[in-house]
Amino acid sequence: MTENQAEQFPFNQIEPATDKILAIDIEKISPNPFQPRREIAEEKIDELAQSIKACGLIQPIVVRRVANGYQLVVGERRFLACRKLGWKTISAAVKAISDNAMATIALIENLQRENLNFIEEALGYVSLMKNFNLTQEILAQRLGKKQSTIANKIRLLKLPVPVRDQLLKNGLSERHARALLRLDSEEEQLKTMHEIVERGLTVSQAEKRIEKITGRSDGGGKLKRSRPVVRDMRIVLNTIREAVSIIQRSGLYPEVVETVEPDYIEVTIRLTREMLQSEQDSNNR
Repeated sequence: MTENQAEQFPFNQIEPATDKILAIDIEKISPNPFQPRREIAEEKIDELAQSIKACGLIQPIVVRRVANGYQLVVGERRFLACRKLGWKTISAAVKAISDNAMATIALIENLQRENLNFIEEALGYVSLMKNFNLTQEILAQRLGKKQSTIANKIRLLKLPVPVRDQLLKNGLSERHARALLRLDSEEEQLKTMHEIVERGLTVSQAEKRIEKITGRSDGGGKLKRSRPVVRDMRIVLNTIREAVSIIQRSGLYPEVVETVEPDYIEVTIRLTREMLQSEQDSNNR
């Protein structure tokens, strides 16, 4: 959250949590700034609005108090449906909720209801990590997921935005997206994705097609120069561990997280500014 946003919403003025359900003016409720879902299908809102019109709002929304009114925490679709019906007020429970908890709740609610596509999910993870200074490991613990799951989702954001948009527009799967990561350029990725769509390729078929592409030059039919292949990944891990040992012998003790998956190995080495400053102060004494 930026300083301007912090000034706009002084959270030290939040009301205490209450068990009472209040009728709150809809115009005084602003959106959840941490909502990870980018789009909501209009027909879904229409369907919910008709249901609420017939049966009423069975479950109130959840809001928190801010300087200029209220901020939505849970119940975005219910809120939008009631506003579409022209309601002036809506039943809501007022809770005292921090930014951190609010962002986490919004992400978990959408994940549990499977409301997010895989790109929105990845962007939600990155947003939480950035806004609240979380590591992948800590985020995984809070969400009850494996660290490798978080890492795999975030890797998808290496795809250029036009590629991501076309993936979602054409209804391709997350595994299709992961396969496209093996291609070096946006042009190759878009061209191959269009081929996948036109030919209706399964994930397995798409992977085989991409393997052929990565083994050839641009249209000339000549094989690319092959990259060296490491047959035993233990050699790579041992080399990295030896490098960490050298760092430790210099007086620094980085955080090291190793993730070993069937198709890749991820090693994160984290050196904080405090570690470096401490070592520098020690050398200056």
